Amino acid sequence: MSDIVFSSKNGSCPRYKNYFIHDHYDGHIDGRDMYSYALFKDGQIERKRFKTFKEADDYIKSIVGVSPYYDDWIQADDYNPGTNDERLKAAIIGGIIYRIWKDTNTVEIKQPDIQITSFYPKYRDCLEDAKKIVAEEEKQFSIFDYYVPDPEEHNTSSRKRR
Repeated sequence: MSDIVFSSKNGSCPRYKNYFIHDHYDGHIDGRDMYSYALFKDGQIERKRFKTFKEADDYIKSIVGVSPYYDDWIQADDYNPGTNDERLKAAIIGGIIYRIWKDTNTVEIKQPDIQITSFYPKYRDCLEDAKKIVAEEEKQFSIFDYYVPDPEEHNTSSRKRR
């Protein structure tokens, strides 16, 4: 558990691999801003590449269908609504992020993030439980849990070279 370190860059949520601790503003209570914290896991991202931009756009239209949000696509760089860039077409519809990268005609569909724990009133409590949960998840999928014999050490060849 000591090797699991949640760290943040440039004011973003503390992150370890695809897990992050998200804060939620609870309000101004007793003269202080109060927050609560929970562990989340990144949502799955599906990527598909198409030959043309029109094919990618038609694919998104077939998934979304007729939606009032479809015309409100954001032209932005790396899905930052503050910048206007012709390389990206993106929208959030029903919590799912749809992106079309015009340079590569690639469609990205990102599912919503998954909340793993409930919200904790203290960051330290959330961090402790987050490390335990992540350690358990990492342990389940660790390739080092399995014993692989060393071929040099366990050579059982009965023949001797002459």
